[in-house]
Amino acid sequence: VKHADMKELHAKAKKMLAGFDSWSIRHVKRAQNSDADKLVNEALDNA
Repeated sequence: VKHADMKELHAKAKKMLAGFDSWSIRHVKRAQNSDADKLVNEALDNA
């Protein structure tokens, strides 16, 4: 994780996932996940 604001969230997510037997985190480019990107943009616009 390179972005300073995301480092804390990444660490928190990994800590929360420690209770699971298995898990994985992967990066999905915005262009390949347009539905989620649209929802995030709507939420940010309405905040």
